[in-house]
Amino acid sequence: MKRFEGKVAAVTGAGSGIGRATALRLAAEGADVAVLEISGSAGDETLRLIQDAGNSGCVIAVDVAETDSVREAFSRLTRLDVLVNNAGVAHVADGDHGERAHAF
Repeated sequence: MKRFEGKVAAVTGAGSGIGRATALRLAAEGADVAVLEISGSAGDETLRLIQDAGNSGCVIAVDVAETDSVREAFSRLTRLDVLVNNAGVAHVADGDHGERAHAF
């Protein structure tokens, strides 16, 4: 039996980099993986890689900087055994106006 067989995992920021690698590893270990990603096309590519390896999952669009988006995303999951909160939000100052903007 694989380590995460029968488990449901959600990975934020799973569209690339460490998030994608984590999602793929969890799937390889038997988890059904929810790919939580702000970029639909990046999330779709991660899901394709998961499915090409014979595993299952889904893509859920989420902006982790927006509370309502996070609530909506997690309301779509009927079960959650593993959460990897990989996505990040960086706050940077706008030098001209002193306003703060967020970037992913």
